[in-house]
Amino acid sequence: MTLPGKRLLLICRHSPYAGQLSHGALDFALAASVFEQDLTLLFMDEGVWQLLPNQQVDGKSIEKTLDSLPLYDFEELHVDLGSLHSRHLSITDLRGSVTPLSAAELPAFLDSFDQLISC
Repeated sequence: MTLPGKRLLLICRHSPYAGQLSHGALDFALAASVFEQDLTLLFMDEGVWQLLPNQQVDGKSIEKTLDSLPLYDFEELHVDLGSLHSRHLSITDLRGSVTPLSAAELPAFLDSFDQLISC
């Protein structure tokens, strides 16, 4: 885990159908919040597919896990607009409240964190 006062960014890059990687990343986020880590989520590359409605893997609903994030103090999810556009998706295709980040905004956003974890 991280040290107190450090900001951590979890970058979700895998589709919901890439084995257990997508659920593992969300489980990591939930566990980190229990230990009061300052954790933010960014979905990019194939990970943007996790934000579409009705995504299930092996009978487990990713949507239910995402819906539970506010209970763990995750108020905002971020998504890379370039990843959406390259997959012919738009912000309106996604479920829930998601903050889009443009290619110009992404470097400063990434630099604002002390640690990055990509999964």
